[in-house]
Amino acid sequence: MSHSFVFIRKILMLVAMPVLCCLSVSANEVGVNGKNAKDIEQWVDAYVEKALTEGPAAGLTILVAKGDDVVFSKAYGFADLENKTPSKIGTVYRIGSLTKQFTAVALLQLQEQGKLVLGDDIRKYLPDYPTHGETITIADILHHTSGIKNYIRVGFSDSRIAPGRMVNDAEYRLELRPEEMTSFFRDEPLEFMPGEGWNYSNAGYYLAGLIIEKVSGLSYEEYVETNLFAPSAMAHSSYTNDEELVENRARGYKVVDGKLLNANALSMSVPYSAGALSSTVGDLFKWNRVLHKSNQLLNSASYSQLITPGKLKNGKTVPLNYALGIAAANRDGHVSILHPGGINGFSSMLSYFPENDMTLVVLTNTYNKKSRSFADVVELAVGAYLLDADTAQFDFR
Repeated sequence: MSHSFVFIRKILMLVAMPVLCCLSVSANEVGVNGKNAKDIEQWVDAYVEKALTEGPAAGLTILVAKGDDVVFSKAYGFADLENKTPSKIGTVYRIGSLTKQFTAVALLQLQEQGKLVLGDDIRKYLPDYPTHGETITIADILHHTSGIKNYIRVGFSDSRIAPGRMVNDAEYRLELRPEEMTSFFRDEPLEFMPGEGWNYSNAGYYLAGLIIEKVSGLSYEEYVETNLFAPSAMAHSSYTNDEELVENRARGYKVVDGKLLNANALSMSVPYSAGALSSTVGDLFKWNRVLHKSNQLLNSASYSQLITPGKLKNGKTVPLNYALGIAAANRDGHVSILHPGGINGFSSMLSYFPENDMTLVVLTNTYNKKSRSFADVVELAVGAYLLDADTAQFDFR
């Protein structure tokens, strides 16, 4: 990280609100759907106590907000099991694929500046990337309709140095240059013709980061720090750097045969613009407010494009109502703009319910690849409780 961007983060930390380590309740006792902070705390405490044991999981931090007010925020379990360091409200977690919405917003900003158009062929910016005779647009890679195979699924069965093993077995720790990383998937045949199918692809979002760098003249890290974190006052967020000393950073854990173990190391050159960011519940709440309730990051036309589900060439909406780095899901009769994240040792979920003006953030330092991510289940349960929906299907109790 350059000295200038370290300076930006230090300035942000000077103006940021103090990080609390206990229950946070808005002064006017704002509630959610008739439930006040104490109601929520009582329900979540009982749920999480069971969830941490049965997950199993090391720790997690949760935030619930109504409008600009934090109604409930609390940490549970441990940020570091070996040293018995408790989780805090300000604990820093890797957020995995929540990174994708930051990547999408960056490209929309560059479109606003006239430096690119999402309908452009990616070869305009990555002329050496093979598209097998097809036109793949920036919008295609953001909507996951490009046909480019997800590098997690490439070469798993026949190579010990393929991305599938890097992520699924978590064996891979080498720093990879872009040409080395893209070599794992660039020559793979397309899974379908661009715009004619949908398949979640980290490889597409990796290419999106390269386009951001080519067009902006900044590294992906520098762009995010300057144009996304700084305007959102996200003082405790960063492009993950294992060498840098980060206060309140959690260690990650995996689940093997029902037991918690330290997660394997993974170079952040692998997830890159598809999943390499770290943050806190407080910073992600700030991000949600700035993104969804102001024109500070995007103008109204760009924001509408961000949250509008993609369409296939046959006119059908893409699966999951996936928009640009974010999905517009129907949750118990309510629209929820959300995205989950999972990366070695961590899982995350960030959702915004526009009809209720409600934000829900769940960050955990545990990931179990054999089941639905822990943060996803917890967020679904807490969301269902807050919306007076059925919680039984998510209930660890």
